Amino acid sequence: MKDDVFKYIESSLAEKTLSHSFLIETDNCEIFINELTMFLFNKNMIKNQTLNNNLNMVLIQPDGKEIKVGEINQLQSSFSTMPTNDDYNIYIVESAEKMNLSAANKLLKFLEEPTDHIIGFLVTQIDSHVLPTIKSRCQIFKYMTNEANNSLDGHVESVLTTINDKDFIKTTEVRKDLAELDRGELMYIFQRTISLLEEKLSSEKEDYKKISTNIVLLDKLLHLVKSNVNIELVLDRLFIEAR
Repeated sequence: MKDDVFKYIESSLAEKTLSHSFLIETDNCEIFINELTMFLFNKNMIKNQTLNNNLNMVLIQPDGKEIKVGEINQLQSSFSTMPTNDDYNIYIVESAEKMNLSAANKLLKFLEEPTDHIIGFLVTQIDSHVLPTIKSRCQIFKYMTNEANNSLDGHVESVLTTINDKDFIKTTEVRKDLAELDRGELMYIFQRTISLLEEKLSSEKEDYKKISTNIVLLDKLLHLVKSNVNIELVLDRLFIEAR
């Protein structure tokens, strides 16, 4: 199992040896997919970073408890032609371990007949079961978001302690530090801060309204970051609205 999927893709692009299928085992599918789409955008593999209404990139997610064969059929139909705006048609299967047997076998036939312009990313939770025949046709990587983002936890604490702080100097320092981070790192910070606030919400009834307001604000800002809105504008909104 290889360690760094992004370095591997980058070197494969340079050498023109890019694989057509990847299986990523991760502790957080959503965070990895956010990082992946940002990477693909930065490497000019896609021109539109958002997943909504993207002709050349498809995200497949579980419908309830599983991924059904109809979603794989629709994927194959969508990618039956060459990409219209980009060099590649790219599909991402979130929680790929939740494919039912029919869906897994249908995807396997897709993998058995690879096409140069189609690249697939199967994203699974650590130690999840995926058909061995599917795994054998993928480049396999492990991506641990906790390990990758430990260095960002200090920023999370800074956001938590200053989000309602009226100390202008302290708030300005935190904002300056956040502005130096890239989009993926900021996504992680907002997601982690939201998670901690949600935990706090269940134990501190007196601050329910204030905590709920901050969760709603951070969720909106997270959406803006994912939508490629200018980071400076996002941070301005964070510290203006939080106060």
